[in-house]
Amino acid sequence: MFGLGTLSLPADFARLGWIPALACLIWFAVADVYAGTVYQRLSLKVPAAVVFDEIGYAAMGRLGSAMVYATIYFSILLQPIMLHLTCMESLRQTLYMYNISAELACLIVTVLILPLGQVGVTRLTVNSLHCSSSTKPKHFQTSIPLGSRIPLVTAMATILPRGQVDMQTAALA
Repeated sequence: MFGLGTLSLPADFARLGWIPALACLIWFAVADVYAGTVYQRLSLKVPAAVVFDEIGYAAMGRLGSAMVYATIYFSILLQPIMLHLTCMESLRQTLYMYNISAELACLIVTVLILPLGQVGVTRLTVNSLHCSSSTKPKHFQTSIPLGSRIPLVTAMATILPRGQVDMQTAALA
């Protein structure tokens, strides 16, 4: 899976130069491999764990569980900010001939995105694909009534972080 940062790699290499950019790329690749091995070791030590907070609790008790939740929610908080900045810079680079200031680009993106935050949903349907090396992939569909109309962002944050799926898509009603 590739993130948004992959799209900016050519510009990063052009700004930093080949040697520093390759050094950064190798550094982050090694850090990712290390993080993956730590996650693997932790999951092997706590085989009954289903979500990360259970691993944190097994490692450090309530403090570990609280640290896991703080990390997850801090990440969820920063994702919209990073996407807003990405959209803002993309708009500035797309309309470079008009020399748009950062403040104006921020305002334009906010005006375009803000109505999406007001979209409400009453039902969330999650299509899941569970995969295991020893079994055939199983498809599940779960429809969750949310009661009253709640914002789309809240609905996604409610179901997706605790979902036990490898791949999922959500449909809204």
